[in-house]
Parts: sequence; C-alpha cells; structure tokens
Amino acid sequence: MRQIKFQIYWIAGHDMLYDTNNDLEFRDKENHWITDLSDAINQPERYKVRQYTGLKDKNGVEIYEGDILSYFGFEYEVTFEESAFGWSEDGQFYAFAEMAIDEIEKTKIIGNIYEHNHLLG
Repeated sequence: MRQIKFQIYWIAGHDMLYDTNNDLEFRDKENHWITDLSDAINQPERYKVRQYTGLKDKNGVEIYEGDILSYFGFEYEVTFEESAFGWSEDGQFYAFAEMAIDEIEKTKIIGNIYEHNHLLG
C-alpha cells in the first residue's frame, strides 16, 4: 500500500516545508512550524501542496508531484492526471502505473518546478 505523504512549497518564503513528524504540520528546514495541511490547501495563493507518488528514483529519493525527473537525458515534470501520477510528452500523458518499477528506478530527481523551473527549458 502506498504511503500518503505531502510536502508544501511556501511561495512567499521560497522554501519547501516538510512534515518531519508525520503529523501533517509542516516545518521549514530549521524545524520551525509554519502551517498545517488544511491551511495550505485552503490558501493556494500562498502554498503549493505536493503529494508523494509512492515511488523513488535511482538514488532512493522519494518522488513528489512537481518534481523534475531526468530519464535517459530528457526532463519531465511529475504530474497527477487521469487519476494517476506520471508525466506528459508531446501532449500524451504517461502514467507511472504503465511502467515497470525498474524503469521508474532509472529516473533521477534533478529539482522541482517551484525551485528549479528553469530545468524544463
């Protein structure tokens, strides 16, 4: 069963917030409490909520919605569409569920769309 986890990007603070205690209260890198999940969901102009896909890249790093993955030299944004996580290429959506796990584990997270949007060129 997939673990349900979130990260929140705080727009004004230009900072990723983490749920280090699994209590749905999110903290900055110095462990200062900032917000809870319901606050973030209800304030999309201040926060961007990122959900864990349940998958990891080749380095064992958890893949979240909005991450930018490198896969055989190409960069893709992880999105949630058609009730699944995956990415789009040339207008076509490809769900991770359609890929073999060993192929997903060949990807590498190189950033995310909030902190490294320039990577998508």
